[in-house]
Amino acid sequence: MLILLFLNILFIHANHSIHSDINAKVNSRFIYVCFILCINLLQINTLYCVATVNTDSSIEEEWWIEVEITCIDGKQETNDEILLLLYEKFLQDRRDYIESWHFFREPTLRFRIELTDNRNRNTLAAEIKDFLDSVDLVKEHYFARHGQRIENFSQGYAGEQDQYKDMWPYQKKLWEWGSEMTVAAIKEYKKTGANDPSREYQLERIFHLLSNQLSPGYEIRKIDEYSLQWKCIAIIAVIYAVAVSMISSIKIRKISQSKS
Repeated sequence: MLILLFLNILFIHANHSIHSDINAKVNSRFIYVCFILCINLLQINTLYCVATVNTDSSIEEEWWIEVEITCIDGKQETNDEILLLLYEKFLQDRRDYIESWHFFREPTLRFRIELTDNRNRNTLAAEIKDFLDSVDLVKEHYFARHGQRIENFSQGYAGEQDQYKDMWPYQKKLWEWGSEMTVAAIKEYKKTGANDPSREYQLERIFHLLSNQLSPGYEIRKIDEYSLQWKCIAIIAVIYAVAVSMISSIKIRKISQSKS
């Protein structure tokens, strides 16, 4: 339906161009706008996301510290070194106060620890600040919520139970296990000087088996969805090329007629 609408617009505009002196550049811009509009409409189902906030009083309060860390050279290897230092020199000595932890590459290093209670948060925050200040590989660091700088912990990261609902305890553990596996892989690389050739296979199996457990057929549905999207984009690209060629031919014909 969308493609038919696009074709109809181009046909009307091209027909109008035969009987008018509109500049060819204007025509091209008009088609370009239509083309971009169609792509946006095709992508709307996958790009549109509404963030909802659950105000359910049953959500348990959690106490987190999130730190956004920028290394001195922007390299992943340097972030890995910082992560290893945090794990071995900071995290391990404070396990009694930590419920869970995880990190992400954003591509800065986003390091989060969940505390067992709120009593030691300010103390631990001061300790992690002093620790990072002492690491030469760190260029900048600050407390944050999803990467955005905060002034106090009342504005800070508080977990994502509102998004993941009953699955949140499992989700944060998945992130923690992934972080622990990454630390183990970094240690292995430092020891052997090479990545395990089976690492890519392991990663693929994690994705495959997790989707297999949670949503059978998920991978096939995603492949079909992406395939359909790319087919639609390819069709629109062909239509766009044909339309540009058609209007260019009309303009050339008009110029030839005016000269004769």
